[in-house]
Amino acid sequence: MAIGADTAQGAPADALEYTAAAGGAAYVVGKNHVIAEIEDTYSFTTDTFDFWRRERPTISEARREIHRRARIFQTRLSRGKRITSQDT
Repeated sequence: MAIGADTAQGAPADALEYTAAAGGAAYVVGKNHVIAEIEDTYSFTTDTFDFWRRERPTISEARREIHRRARIFQTRLSRGKRITSQDT
């Protein structure tokens, strides 16, 4: 399973919402029962040093956020493992 996502930093109806909105995609990759084939891939990355970091959180807020994201990741990982291990 491959998952990619981005989060919007602008407030709703802000001009930034139209140029830097949120998005995401997920793909389950395998060899059996395929509906599409990956013929080629391309990767592009860039460092963005801009407005994306908001006011710095306190240490306790940062810890809570790290733990929250870890729980979300573990949940998604376990769901992905269940999906890919099912015999369909």
